[in-house]
Amino acid sequence: MRLADADALPFDYTDYATQIRDFFTEALKLAKQRKLDSSLDSQSFLDTVDAFTKEAARIEGLRRKAVAEKANSARLRSINDLLIQVEREFTDERGLRGRRWYKHQIYAPGIYTGYAAQPLTDFRQAIDDRNSTNAKESLERIAEAIKRATDKLKTVRD
Repeated sequence: MRLADADALPFDYTDYATQIRDFFTEALKLAKQRKLDSSLDSQSFLDTVDAFTKEAARIEGLRRKAVAEKANSARLRSINDLLIQVEREFTDERGLRGRRWYKHQIYAPGIYTGYAAQPLTDFRQAIDDRNSTNAKESLERIAEAIKRATDKLKTVRD
């Protein structure tokens, strides 16, 4: 109901970026404990998250400005459309390893969590499986999805 009645969609990608960073930091701790971190390019991944954070903050500012102005409903509609498109960029048609029907790279049920979401699902599963090759590949796929989302955010100019 909140989405249906909102003039501005309540999608806060700055918070999303913070959550991705926190999920990664937590998963990386586990990877280090299991000695799987040497094959991971954690700085590159964090740089990707930083770029997403920067664009998300810029769009959030534009969204708030459009809400405050109210007269520019076309601008607000275009931002709303963008926010919907950004979420789609987090999907990958290849799906998750062994479960192609799950397309979202950030949130999906874990193999052993039932329907409960496991953030950075493939990456976390690879760590749980102690598979450094899969961890590296899954982290690269997640980074690709974040880059696509960042590129989509960049399409809206001030």
